Amino acid sequence: MATKKFLLDDKRCNIFRLVHCKTKYSRNRVSVYSAIFSFTLQLCLTIYVGLEKNDPITEEDTEEDTEEDLTPYNISMLTLAIFTFTYSFIVAMSTISETIEAYKVLFRGMSPLMLMDFIVNIILPLVLAYYGFLLILSETSFIDAVLNTTALLFIPEIDDQLPQILGYREDDIIRNYLITESMKDYDDVEKIPNNDITTRELDRRRIICGVEFGDYYITNGIEQGINTQQGQAFQPYQVTETIGRGVQVDPSTSVTSDCLLRKIEWSYTTGYPRTTSPRIGLLTLTKLDGQEVEIRRKMDPSGKIGINVKKQSMEGLFIITTFQMSEDVLKLRLCGSYKVENFLEAFDYYSLWDVTLEARRDVMRLQRENDENLHED
Repeated sequence: MATKKFLLDDKRCNIFRLVHCKTKYSRNRVSVYSAIFSFTLQLCLTIYVGLEKNDPITEEDTEEDTEEDLTPYNISMLTLAIFTFTYSFIVAMSTISETIEAYKVLFRGMSPLMLMDFIVNIILPLVLAYYGFLLILSETSFIDAVLNTTALLFIPEIDDQLPQILGYREDDIIRNYLITESMKDYDDVEKIPNNDITTRELDRRRIICGVEFGDYYITNGIEQGINTQQGQAFQPYQVTETIGRGVQVDPSTSVTSDCLLRKIEWSYTTGYPRTTSPRIGLLTLTKLDGQEVEIRRKMDPSGKIGINVKKQSMEGLFIITTFQMSEDVLKLRLCGSYKVENFLEAFDYYSLWDVTLEARRDVMRLQRENDENLHED
């Protein structure tokens, strides 16, 4: 999930990372040459910038040039040089942070592609920022200074633009890589005995497990996207109980404190033994503050429909995203996690609905309480 956010959602994929995704589980290594080409070109251009700045003055140049011509720096270029250096330094800091994150979530170790990514996006931007400042400051022609500035700012962008120039279908390559990587991690976890599935053991085997988070179809509803014509729009629902109006389960545009549920208990109805879409006759929702809200079907005078004595339950942190009822609860879909600490992290990863500030504080408070109880135990 972190890899998906980094490469797809944040659009931080350059030629080295894309080729890594394309070739890690493939025998076709032709695309590696495009990464080598980008690395060689950017390295060569940077070296030439450095050679231009350090080009020594010969004795013949000294004899022919006047003292004014040999002045090393042009003060009139100082403003452009400062702006060029500032922009280059900002880009360098951004790419350094990005490359470090790529090492953690994507490469997970040193490799030729990782080494090229490291050199191009950490070392070269700093070198260009330094030599670019001196080069612009020593220019005598304004138009040459502007052209050199444009060239200096273009060099770090080559590896980012090359995938589009070569016509690589970035999204498809990354998604195929994520699917293959997930299947491999799943197979590796499957081989581990249940007693050995611990954080330390997974770290030792270099298996990265993402945030536990999912959708739960309690009434066996059809898994499909939003369909407003059929009244099926997945969104948070607030659970409230007031005097006179009873229990209200209403849709909301954002996740509020009234949407958060610590525990859900339910019992299906009896009287429909062959149905594939069970109905809920008794639903108990425990909110974050401990308040319990109960929804129970009315007694059936004929005695044909009742409430099953067997109860089902889920405990963690959830919200209702689909709710429909008449006499019974016909549709109930939950979204959330069995672990409180995964809830907000998953919302940020998936870019789901906005979570209000009050709701975030309540989730963090619950997490602290759980941590304190864990330490006491």
